[in-house]
Amino acid sequence: MSEQPQPLPTPDKRVLHVLVRNREKVIYDSAALAVSSVNQKGVFDILPEHINFITMIKDTLTIHKPDKTDQEYQIRTGLMRVQRNFVEIYVGLAQLPQSSQQKKPAP
Repeated sequence: MSEQPQPLPTPDKRVLHVLVRNREKVIYDSAALAVSSVNQKGVFDILPEHINFITMIKDTLTIHKPDKTDQEYQIRTGLMRVQRNFVEIYVGLAQLPQSSQQKKPAP
């Protein structure tokens, strides 16, 4: 007799899953009550059931953890994508190498 497939667990809509990484490693991969950061318009917060969202971030990233503590990171730049309570944050990827930032002389 074959085994019946088990139903997938229902995601907890009161928490976010947050993944923070850079080119080398995963920095944070766990649950959070909220995420705060800064973009070109100012300070903003991501709460559970936030609308899908993508933005460049800078300066600080704060993860508000379920145990009521905060994990804060100082960053230069990053990219944040929010989709269905999953927050992906890539830090250190928006910085262009020096050679790419130099203007080429006009012909």
